[in-house]
Amino acid sequence: MLRLFIFALCWVLPALSWAEAPRIVTSLPPLTYALKELVKDTPISVTQVVRGLGSEHLYTLSPEQVRAVRGADLLILIDPNFETFLKKLVQEQKNVLILSQVQNLDLLP
Repeated sequence: MLRLFIFALCWVLPALSWAEAPRIVTSLPPLTYALKELVKDTPISVTQVVRGLGSEHLYTLSPEQVRAVRGADLLILIDPNFETFLKKLVQEQKNVLILSQVQNLDLLP
């Protein structure tokens, strides 16, 4: 699964052009940890939306988090039906990587 995640990032990131360090927002801690490990030697800003022990099922975004998502160069999430708090923002974003829609990505049950 990690290999496919890396492949998906390699496919999406070059398509984006940045004059400064790209701002990437992830929905959940596991995505953030994996991404930070993959890009640890590059000047990329990674922020996650759900912090601490927040539940992705009942989460409500703060105004600051909405601004972070809207200002992101890339939004990475599992699925808008899973992270319902991002559903509307996903429709507004240009560059979104929805992992459940990546072909040949094996999802755990």
